[in-house]
Amino acid sequence: MQTTSAAANGVPCISPVVFPYPHWRYLLLFQSRRQFESWLVAVLLAASVVYLSVTLWHQPLLPLASVLAAVVGVSLCSVMMVLPAQLTVSATAPDTMPLLHARLCALRYVEGCRFGKSIVFRQDLPRFLRWDEAEVIMRTEPDTVVFTGPVFMLKVIRSSLLRQVAPLA
Repeated sequence: MQTTSAAANGVPCISPVVFPYPHWRYLLLFQSRRQFESWLVAVLLAASVVYLSVTLWHQPLLPLASVLAAVVGVSLCSVMMVLPAQLTVSATAPDTMPLLHARLCALRYVEGCRFGKSIVFRQDLPRFLRWDEAEVIMRTEPDTVVFTGPVFMLKVIRSSLLRQVAPLA
C-alpha cells in the first residue's frame, strides 16, 4: 500500500525489472546476426592478442582451447548484459519525464529518434562499439513511462531512480 500513497504524492513508483518475452527467447543469447558477428570478431581479436602476447614473450602457452574458453566465457557476460528487459515507472508529477531523460543522459545515452510516444536512446559511442540491442526505448503512456532495453542498463536506471526517490519518500 505504500506504493499507492507514493504515487498519490507525485513520487514515482518504480517496478522491478522484468523479462517480457517467453523464456525460450532468452536461451538464444544473441538477439541479432549483427550482434553475433560483432561478438565473434571481438572474441577472435582478443584471442589473437592473448595468443600473440604469450608467444612473443615466450611464456608457457596454455592449451589454445583453454585460452579460447576463457575469452569466450568472459565475453559472454557482455552478451547477457544486453538481454531484453522492461521497467515501468509510474508517476503523476510533471517533472518525472525530465528526470528520466536526465538520468539516461547521465548514463551516456543520447536521443536517437522519436516515433509516436516512444523515444529511442542509443549509447554515446562510435557505431562499431555499440550494439542495437543496447538501445533503451522510453515509451510514455498516461501517468506511466515504460522502458524497454538491456537488462543491465535497466537495473542501473532503476537503482539510480530508487536512490533519488528514497530521500523524497
